[in-house]
Amino acid sequence: LTTEDLDRLWNMLTTPKISAEPSQQSLLYLQLETLHIANQKEQGLVQELAFLEQQHTLTQEKIRAYGDTEMQLNELNRALDAKQQVYADLLKRQELAQVTRALGEFESGERIKVIDQPFTPTRPTNLPWFIYSLIGLIGGLMAGLGLAFVLEVLDTRIKRSDQITELTGLPVLARISDA
Repeated sequence: LTTEDLDRLWNMLTTPKISAEPSQQSLLYLQLETLHIANQKEQGLVQELAFLEQQHTLTQEKIRAYGDTEMQLNELNRALDAKQQVYADLLKRQELAQVTRALGEFESGERIKVIDQPFTPTRPTNLPWFIYSLIGLIGGLMAGLGLAFVLEVLDTRIKRSDQITELTGLPVLARISDA
């Protein structure tokens, strides 16, 4: 049955006609009344669902707005902290400037103060020349030996006939003299 069919049946039963069989009419009437009440409840629930979806959408928008507000609040707090730090630094500088000015006024005649008296050293502060020479000699010898060792290790040239035999596994047939 469609909704229109149910509405027509409901209208027929609510009209003041008396049927030949009152027990059938009352049973049909009760069933249609129950169905009509269920339809009304369904329509009410559909409207309530639409209202709740609208409220859900509004709540989601408010939540997004809270996120933006939170970010703005964090930015403002950082800016406030930075400005308070700048203010504290400027306040310290002002106090130092006031102390310096007051000190300058107090010592206006005396601009230079001697804290320690100068003195002539009794012995040299550097090492003797032969120690530097000895360190240079030992350092040069170590550097030369290290460089020679590195060059020998990195040299891949073949200089003897037994190296050729060892590398190739073949005997040496001829040799060219040095002269």
